Amino acid sequence: MISTTRSRALLSALVLALAPGTPWAGVHKCLDQNNKVFYQDKPCQEKTSAGLSPALSRLNPGENRPQLLWQLGSGKKSLYLLGGLGFGTADMYPLPEKLMDAFAGANVLVIVDDLDTAGEAAAQPALIAKGEYKDGTGLEDHVKPGTWRKALELAKSLDIAEDTLNAQRPWLAALNLRGAALKRMGYDEQLATAKSFVKAAETLKPIVEFDPQAEQAKRFDGMADAEQEVFLLEALHEADARNEYFKALDEAWRKGDPESVEFTVRRALVAVPASQKSSEQWLKSRNEALARSLDEMAADGRTYFVVVDARRVVGEAGLLAALEAKGFRATRE
Repeated sequence: MISTTRSRALLSALVLALAPGTPWAGVHKCLDQNNKVFYQDKPCQEKTSAGLSPALSRLNPGENRPQLLWQLGSGKKSLYLLGGLGFGTADMYPLPEKLMDAFAGANVLVIVDDLDTAGEAAAQPALIAKGEYKDGTGLEDHVKPGTWRKALELAKSLDIAEDTLNAQRPWLAALNLRGAALKRMGYDEQLATAKSFVKAAETLKPIVEFDPQAEQAKRFDGMADAEQEVFLLEALHEADARNEYFKALDEAWRKGDPESVEFTVRRALVAVPASQKSSEQWLKSRNEALARSLDEMAADGRTYFVVVDARRVVGEAGLLAALEAKGFRATRE
């Protein structure tokens, strides 16, 4: 589903930092007393970057690394596709200049909102209203005993009360457990890649949103208990600190390595056999539908900058493959 184009009234400091013509002007590459490189938004205190070349002094730590960015074209249709993360840390920013150059040259920002790759449900009253039981039953009554025990064990390790967990349907419990696990590891969902571009776009570009959260909540709510339980099992595996799932995904993203992203996702699916086939089929159908919509939109001749979770971009069922099947030719940026 596509929400109406949104535009915002105020420019934030981030917008000014990312606006065309002033990329990273205030970012300084500095050296500490141990000659270790670090970056900050003010002039260096201990040692100066004056001796560095102008180009080098504007780089951020990931500037020279490959990025999960593709340029796609088909006739007059033009897209940029960026695989992002649904969480982040402050040291991910500023994003590399070539990403921002591509963004600056696009006409429209497209955000694909994926609840199933995030964990922000606890902060969304509308989602909580749909995701909590109101018939006197609880999560314990709707999943297998083994699943309940695993969920309760993880919840306790994350300081989530048993009553809170038990009040939630499997899909909502999955989102909240993911979110709490991310926070425990030091990740912030407000620093997600897509959110940074939404802030940067503000009044500069129209924003189109696919799969808004309210629509996804309806989809989750319509799942049978067994389907929701599989979704919960996936989250339990991902949120278990022993599996280092989020760390591996973060490292693959920072390296700009699509093969590592795909390997990390596939390894997690294999760990939950009941989810592998259904998850891949669901991903493929969603990406094919999204590719059709993007193909139609791009026919107007404008350039679209599409930000979608990296896990949806890669692999045979990924969005990149779906767009290539629609006739787009992809070039890695």
